[in-house]
Amino acid sequence: MSPKTENSPDEHLIGAAIFAKYFKQYPMDLDPHPGVTPASDEFRQFAEAHSDPVGLDWGLDTFCKEFPQGIDFALQVYLKASSSDRNANLADVKLSEQYLIPLRHDVGNCATYYKGGSGPEHVGREVLWLTPSGEDTDESCNLYFRKQEVQTDLKAVIERTKCLQELRLSIIVLQAMRGRTHAMGILPSLPGSLRWIGHHLDPFPYNWTKADFIAICVLVRAGGKSLLESIPSDEERQTQLESWKDRFSAFLYTDKPDGQTSAPNKDGDFVIKAHAALVLDNLVRGPWNESSKEIFEPSTWVF
Repeated sequence: MSPKTENSPDEHLIGAAIFAKYFKQYPMDLDPHPGVTPASDEFRQFAEAHSDPVGLDWGLDTFCKEFPQGIDFALQVYLKASSSDRNANLADVKLSEQYLIPLRHDVGNCATYYKGGSGPEHVGREVLWLTPSGEDTDESCNLYFRKQEVQTDLKAVIERTKCLQELRLSIIVLQAMRGRTHAMGILPSLPGSLRWIGHHLDPFPYNWTKADFIAICVLVRAGGKSLLESIPSDEERQTQLESWKDRFSAFLYTDKPDGQTSAPNKDGDFVIKAHAALVLDNLVRGPWNESSKEIFEPSTWVF
Protein backbone atom coordinates (compact mmCIF):
# COMPACT_ATOMS: atom_id res chain seq x y z
CA MET A 1 0.00 0.00 0.00
CA SER A 2 1.77 3.20 1.09
CA PRO A 3 5.57 3.32 0.62
CA LYS A 4 7.34 1.12 3.10
CA THR A 5 9.58 2.60 5.74
CA GLU A 6 12.45 0.86 7.49
CA ASN A 7 10.11 -0.09 10.33
CA SER A 8 7.09 -1.03 8.23
CA PRO A 9 7.62 -4.84 8.24
CA ASP A 10 7.28 -4.91 12.04
CA GLU A 11 4.54 -2.29 12.02
CA HIS A 12 2.37 -4.08 9.48
CA LEU A 13 2.57 -7.25 11.56
CA ILE A 14 1.58 -5.26 14.64
CA GLY A 15 -1.26 -3.67 12.67
CA ALA A 16 -2.53 -7.03 11.42
CA ALA A 17 -2.32 -8.43 14.95
CA ILE A 18 -4.48 -5.58 16.29
CA PHE A 19 -7.13 -6.26 13.64
CA ALA A 20 -7.03 -10.00 14.35
CA LYS A 21 -7.16 -9.62 18.13
CA TYR A 22 -10.45 -7.73 18.13
CA PHE A 23 -11.95 -9.55 15.13
CA LYS A 24 -11.53 -12.99 16.71
CA GLN A 25 -12.64 -11.80 20.16
CA TYR A 26 -16.31 -11.58 19.16
CA PRO A 27 -18.72 -13.57 16.95
CA MET A 28 -18.51 -12.49 13.31
CA ASP A 29 -22.28 -12.10 12.95
CA LEU A 30 -22.60 -9.21 15.41
CA ASP A 31 -23.49 -5.92 13.75
CA PRO A 32 -22.09 -3.54 14.68
CA HIS A 33 -19.03 -5.56 15.61
CA PRO A 34 -18.07 -4.78 19.25
CA GLY A 35 -14.39 -4.85 18.36
CA VAL A 36 -14.48 -1.86 15.99
CA THR A 37 -14.20 0.88 18.63
CA PRO A 38 -11.46 -0.66 20.81
CA ALA A 39 -9.46 -1.63 17.72
CA SER A 40 -9.70 1.88 16.24
CA ASP A 41 -8.70 3.40 19.59
CA GLU A 42 -5.63 1.19 19.77
CA PHE A 43 -4.68 2.10 16.21
CA ARG A 44 -4.92 5.81 16.93
CA GLN A 45 -2.70 5.38 19.97
CA PHE A 46 -0.26 3.38 17.86
CA ALA A 47 -0.23 5.97 15.07
CA GLU A 48 0.20 8.90 17.46
CA ALA A 49 3.11 7.16 19.16
CA HIS A 50 4.81 6.55 15.81
CA SER A 51 3.64 9.75 14.03
CA ASP A 52 2.81 7.57 11.06
CA PRO A 53 -0.28 5.46 10.26
CA VAL A 54 1.69 2.84 8.32
CA GLY A 55 0.80 0.17 10.88
CA LEU A 56 -2.89 0.54 10.03
CA ASP A 57 -2.26 0.86 6.31
CA TRP A 58 -0.12 -2.25 5.88
CA GLY A 59 -1.90 -4.07 8.69
CA LEU A 60 -5.20 -3.73 6.82
CA ASP A 61 -3.71 -5.36 3.73
CA THR A 62 -2.10 -8.21 5.69
CA PHE A 63 -5.16 -8.88 7.85
CA CYS A 64 -7.61 -8.94 4.93
CA LYS A 65 -5.54 -11.50 3.05
CA GLU A 66 -5.39 -13.73 6.12
CA PHE A 67 -9.02 -13.18 7.18
CA PRO A 68 -10.98 -12.15 4.03
CA GLN A 69 -14.29 -12.65 5.83
CA GLY A 70 -13.16 -9.85 8.16
CA ILE A 71 -12.81 -7.24 5.40
CA ASP A 72 -15.96 -5.40 6.51
CA PHE A 73 -14.76 -5.33 10.11
CA ALA A 74 -11.31 -4.08 9.08
CA LEU A 75 -12.74 -1.33 6.88
CA GLN A 76 -15.01 -0.18 9.71
CA VAL A 77 -11.98 -0.01 12.00
CA TYR A 78 -9.98 1.80 9.32
CA LEU A 79 -12.74 4.36 8.79
CA LYS A 80 -13.30 4.97 12.50
CA ALA A 81 -9.58 5.26 13.24
CA SER A 82 -9.14 7.72 10.38
CA SER A 83 -12.14 9.94 11.16
CA SER A 84 -11.83 13.18 13.09
CA ASP A 85 -14.66 15.21 14.59
CA ARG A 86 -15.22 18.89 13.95
CA ASN A 87 -13.38 19.84 17.14
CA ALA A 88 -10.27 17.82 16.32
CA ASN A 89 -6.97 19.64 16.30
CA LEU A 90 -4.95 20.07 13.12
CA ALA A 91 -2.66 17.16 13.98
CA ASP A 92 -5.64 14.79 14.21
CA VAL A 93 -7.05 16.03 10.91
CA LYS A 94 -3.66 15.55 9.23
CA LEU A 95 -3.44 12.05 10.70
CA SER A 96 -6.89 11.24 9.33
CA GLU A 97 -5.87 12.33 5.86
CA GLN A 98 -2.72 10.21 6.11
CA TYR A 99 -4.93 7.20 6.77
CA LEU A 100 -7.27 7.73 3.84
CA ILE A 101 -4.78 8.66 1.11
CA PRO A 102 -3.34 5.13 0.71
CA LEU A 103 -6.82 3.62 0.87
CA ARG A 104 -8.02 5.92 -1.91
CA HIS A 105 -4.90 5.18 -3.97
CA ASP A 106 -4.79 1.40 -3.70
CA VAL A 107 -8.33 0.19 -3.08
CA GLY A 108 -9.87 2.91 -5.22
CA ASN A 109 -7.50 2.39 -8.13
CA CYS A 110 -9.63 1.41 -11.12
CA ALA A 111 -6.69 0.15 -13.21
CA THR A 112 -5.36 -2.62 -11.00
CA TYR A 113 -4.63 -5.81 -12.90
CA TYR A 114 -2.93 -9.04 -11.95
CA LYS A 115 0.67 -8.39 -13.02
CA GLY A 116 2.38 -11.69 -12.26
CA GLY A 117 5.97 -11.79 -11.12
CA SER A 118 6.12 -14.87 -8.92
CA GLY A 119 9.57 -15.98 -7.80
CA PRO A 120 12.00 -17.67 -7.69
CA GLU A 121 12.16 -17.26 -11.45
CA HIS A 122 14.86 -19.85 -12.17
CA VAL A 123 12.22 -22.58 -12.19
CA GLY A 124 9.00 -22.90 -14.12
CA ARG A 125 7.39 -20.73 -16.74
CA GLU A 126 4.75 -18.20 -15.86
CA VAL A 127 2.14 -17.21 -18.42
CA LEU A 128 0.70 -13.79 -17.72
CA TRP A 129 -0.91 -12.91 -21.05
CA LEU A 130 -1.42 -15.04 -24.12
CA THR A 131 0.35 -13.91 -27.26
CA PRO A 132 -1.74 -11.87 -29.73
CA SER A 133 -0.94 -14.41 -32.47
CA GLY A 134 -2.51 -17.16 -30.40
CA GLU A 135 0.66 -19.27 -30.45
CA ASP A 136 0.47 -19.93 -26.72
CA THR A 137 -2.87 -21.27 -25.55
CA ASP A 138 -1.84 -21.93 -21.96
CA GLU A 139 -4.05 -20.39 -19.32
CA SER A 140 -2.95 -16.94 -18.24
CA CYS A 141 -1.74 -16.38 -14.67
CA ASN A 142 -0.57 -19.97 -14.30
CA LEU A 143 2.74 -21.80 -13.78
CA TYR A 144 4.23 -24.62 -15.82
CA PHE A 145 7.11 -26.78 -14.58
CA ARG A 146 9.21 -29.42 -16.30
CA LYS A 147 9.47 -32.84 -14.70
CA GLN A 148 13.21 -32.33 -14.19
CA GLU A 149 12.60 -29.09 -12.27
CA VAL A 150 10.16 -30.79 -9.92
CA GLN A 151 12.53 -33.70 -9.35
CA THR A 152 15.73 -31.68 -8.87
CA ASP A 153 14.55 -28.38 -7.34
CA LEU A 154 11.29 -29.19 -5.57
CA LYS A 155 11.84 -26.57 -2.85
CA ALA A 156 11.99 -23.74 -5.42
CA VAL A 157 8.99 -25.16 -7.29
CA ILE A 158 6.93 -25.17 -4.11
CA GLU A 159 8.11 -21.66 -3.19
CA ARG A 160 7.16 -20.26 -6.58
CA THR A 161 3.76 -21.94 -6.49
CA LYS A 162 3.05 -20.45 -3.07
CA CYS A 163 4.17 -17.05 -4.33
CA LEU A 164 1.77 -17.18 -7.28
CA GLN A 165 -1.03 -18.28 -4.97
CA GLU A 166 -0.38 -15.22 -2.80
CA LEU A 167 -0.36 -12.90 -5.81
CA ARG A 168 -3.65 -14.26 -7.09
CA LEU A 169 -5.20 -14.03 -3.64
CA SER A 170 -4.00 -10.43 -3.33
CA ILE A 171 -5.83 -9.23 -6.43
CA ILE A 172 -9.04 -11.02 -5.39
CA VAL A 173 -8.94 -9.59 -1.86
CA LEU A 174 -8.10 -6.11 -3.19
CA GLN A 175 -11.19 -6.09 -5.41
CA ALA A 176 -13.35 -7.39 -2.56
CA MET A 177 -12.07 -4.49 -0.45
CA ARG A 178 -12.74 -2.10 -3.29
CA GLY A 179 -16.32 -3.31 -3.69
CA ARG A 180 -16.99 -3.07 0.02
CA THR A 181 -15.60 0.50 0.20
CA HIS A 182 -18.21 1.46 -2.41
CA ALA A 183 -20.97 -0.38 -0.56
CA MET A 184 -20.02 1.15 2.80
CA GLY A 185 -19.71 4.68 1.40
CA ILE A 186 -16.01 4.93 2.24
CA LEU A 187 -14.96 5.62 -1.35
CA PRO A 188 -17.17 7.04 -4.12
CA SER A 189 -18.50 4.85 -6.92
CA LEU A 190 -17.10 6.45 -10.07
CA PRO A 191 -18.05 5.85 -13.73
CA GLY A 192 -14.50 4.67 -14.42
CA SER A 193 -15.13 1.68 -12.18
CA LEU A 194 -17.98 0.52 -14.42
CA ARG A 195 -15.86 0.84 -17.56
CA TRP A 196 -13.00 -1.05 -15.95
CA ILE A 197 -15.24 -3.98 -15.01
CA GLY A 198 -16.21 -4.32 -18.66
CA HIS A 199 -12.60 -4.89 -19.70
CA HIS A 200 -12.65 -8.30 -17.97
CA LEU A 201 -16.00 -9.51 -19.26
CA ASP A 202 -14.81 -10.38 -22.77
CA PRO A 203 -13.39 -13.93 -22.54
CA PHE A 204 -11.56 -13.87 -25.86
CA PRO A 205 -8.76 -11.24 -25.74
CA TYR A 206 -5.23 -12.55 -25.16
CA ASN A 207 -4.74 -10.31 -22.10
CA TRP A 208 -7.71 -11.78 -20.20
CA THR A 209 -6.66 -13.53 -16.98
CA LYS A 210 -8.52 -15.91 -14.73
CA ALA A 211 -7.31 -14.14 -11.58
CA ASP A 212 -8.70 -10.81 -12.79
CA PHE A 213 -12.03 -12.36 -13.77
CA ILE A 214 -12.55 -13.97 -10.36
CA ALA A 215 -11.60 -10.66 -8.75
CA ILE A 216 -14.18 -8.84 -10.89
CA CYS A 217 -16.85 -11.37 -9.88
CA VAL A 218 -16.03 -10.64 -6.24
CA LEU A 219 -16.06 -6.88 -6.85
CA VAL A 220 -19.52 -6.94 -8.44
CA ARG A 221 -20.92 -9.09 -5.63
CA ALA A 222 -19.32 -6.84 -2.99
CA GLY A 223 -20.39 -3.47 -4.35
CA GLY A 224 -22.17 -3.85 -7.68
CA LYS A 225 -25.46 -2.46 -6.36
CA SER A 226 -23.71 0.72 -5.22
CA LEU A 227 -21.87 1.00 -8.54
CA LEU A 228 -25.18 0.75 -10.39
CA GLU A 229 -26.76 3.34 -8.10
CA SER A 230 -24.00 5.77 -9.09
CA ILE A 231 -25.57 5.93 -12.57
CA PRO A 232 -27.99 8.90 -12.46
CA SER A 233 -30.41 7.73 -15.18
CA ASP A 234 -32.84 4.89 -14.42
CA GLU A 235 -32.73 3.81 -18.05
CA GLU A 236 -28.92 3.75 -18.19
CA ARG A 237 -28.80 1.92 -14.86
CA GLN A 238 -31.11 -0.81 -16.17
CA THR A 239 -29.13 -1.02 -19.40
CA GLN A 240 -25.92 -1.55 -17.45
CA LEU A 241 -27.55 -4.23 -15.28
CA GLU A 242 -28.81 -6.13 -18.34
CA SER A 243 -25.38 -5.83 -19.96
CA TRP A 244 -23.75 -7.38 -16.89
CA LYS A 245 -26.26 -10.24 -16.94
CA ASP A 246 -25.57 -10.95 -20.62
CA ARG A 247 -21.80 -10.74 -20.31
CA PHE A 248 -21.48 -12.85 -17.16
CA SER A 249 -23.87 -15.38 -18.73
CA ALA A 250 -21.40 -15.80 -21.61
CA PHE A 251 -19.00 -17.52 -19.21
CA LEU A 252 -21.53 -20.29 -18.52
CA TYR A 253 -21.62 -21.69 -22.06
CA THR A 254 -18.82 -22.85 -24.33
CA ASP A 255 -20.31 -22.06 -27.75
CA LYS A 256 -17.88 -20.13 -29.92
CA PRO A 257 -19.07 -17.18 -32.04
CA ASP A 258 -19.07 -17.60 -35.81
CA GLY A 259 -15.55 -17.36 -37.15
CA GLN A 260 -13.95 -17.93 -33.75
CA THR A 261 -11.77 -21.04 -34.04
CA SER A 262 -10.47 -21.12 -30.48
CA ALA A 263 -11.42 -19.69 -27.14
CA PRO A 264 -8.71 -20.59 -24.60
CA ASN A 265 -10.46 -18.65 -21.84
CA LYS A 266 -13.87 -20.20 -22.46
CA ASP A 267 -13.29 -23.92 -22.57
CA GLY A 268 -15.51 -25.04 -19.74
CA ASP A 269 -13.43 -24.23 -16.65
CA PHE A 270 -15.78 -25.01 -13.75
CA VAL A 271 -14.23 -22.43 -11.43
CA ILE A 272 -15.03 -19.71 -13.96
CA LYS A 273 -18.58 -21.01 -14.35
CA ALA A 274 -19.10 -21.17 -10.59
CA HIS A 275 -17.99 -17.58 -9.99
CA ALA A 276 -20.06 -16.31 -12.93
CA ALA A 277 -23.09 -18.15 -11.54
CA LEU A 278 -22.63 -16.56 -8.11
CA VAL A 279 -22.59 -13.10 -9.72
CA LEU A 280 -25.67 -13.86 -11.81
CA ASP A 281 -27.54 -15.16 -8.78
CA ASN A 282 -26.86 -11.79 -7.16
CA LEU A 283 -27.85 -9.73 -10.21
CA VAL A 284 -31.01 -11.70 -11.02
CA ARG A 285 -32.37 -11.87 -7.47
CA GLY A 286 -31.10 -8.42 -6.46
CA PRO A 287 -28.82 -6.85 -7.12
CA TRP A 288 -27.45 -6.37 -3.63
CA ASN A 289 -24.11 -5.70 -1.97
CA GLU A 290 -22.87 -8.90 -0.33
CA SER A 291 -20.89 -8.65 2.90
CA SER A 292 -17.33 -9.97 3.09
CA LYS A 293 -18.64 -12.77 5.29
CA GLU A 294 -21.07 -13.85 2.55
CA ILE A 295 -18.53 -13.53 -0.26
CA PHE A 296 -15.87 -15.64 1.44
CA GLU A 297 -18.22 -18.14 3.06
CA PRO A 298 -16.27 -21.44 2.89
CA SER A 299 -19.33 -23.46 1.88
CA THR A 300 -19.82 -21.44 -1.33
CA TRP A 301 -16.33 -20.20 -2.15
CA VAL A 302 -14.69 -21.73 -5.23
CA PHE A 303 -10.94 -21.31 -5.65
